[in-house]
Amino acid sequence: MLRHARMPSLVLASAAFVAAASLSLPAFAEAPAKAVAADPDADPPAPSDDNDDETGGGVLFYGLGSFGNIQGLGVSTSGDTVEPDPLKKKHLRLEDGGHLFGGGLQVDVFGKHVRGGFAISVFGVEGTKLRTDKLDNGFKVSASSGWGAGFDVFVGHEFWKGSVRPYIDLVGSINVLSLQVDLKHPAYGVLGRTQYEGWMFGFGPRAGLSIPIGPNGFFDVSGNYSVVGMERFRIVAGIGIWGR
Repeated sequence: MLRHARMPSLVLASAAFVAAASLSLPAFAEAPAKAVAADPDADPPAPSDDNDDETGGGVLFYGLGSFGNIQGLGVSTSGDTVEPDPLKKKHLRLEDGGHLFGGGLQVDVFGKHVRGGFAISVFGVEGTKLRTDKLDNGFKVSASSGWGAGFDVFVGHEFWKGSVRPYIDLVGSINVLSLQVDLKHPAYGVLGRTQYEGWMFGFGPRAGLSIPIGPNGFFDVSGNYSVVGMERFRIVAGIGIWGR
């Protein structure tokens, strides 16, 4: 009888313990939330420096204008083109500087500490003059339709500074210039037209700025000074897209 009499008291004690535990659970459940709650008066987190480590690539479409450095650039026929007899061994060459204008496409590769890439451009040539050794029998020459194409490679460093990204590059280039040469005679007029070509290598520093436009666009402007090559000073401006 005593054993059966103790059962209600044990049940009541257990029920009281469960009730007490259930009442204390919300306090324990709320404790972590209170511990991690944001302080409205706290200062915002400092900006991250991860932008200094951005890597990726981009494509720039640009226009160019430059002051030419075309002094004594020898031109000659190429391939199967037959040079007119009056012009053979007459050392045709371009002089008097000139200027270039055109456009191109540049592919950029961005590393953690360096940037690099290559560019392809097409340009027209004005202001330069064609010279030859003295021609016999009163022949003369004149040049027209001067244009060229270039291939550049570059490596440099980009500096992060707010919403503007200044950079410095070293640029190497190879350029080919093509022109049409008319052979003229005082009595018979134009006797024929022949295509001539000239090649030049260039090298020099470049400084520029890239300005982000939205999440994937950018505006770029730069100036390039060539120590050697077809150009003396080039100005480039363009718009591109990148993923960084």
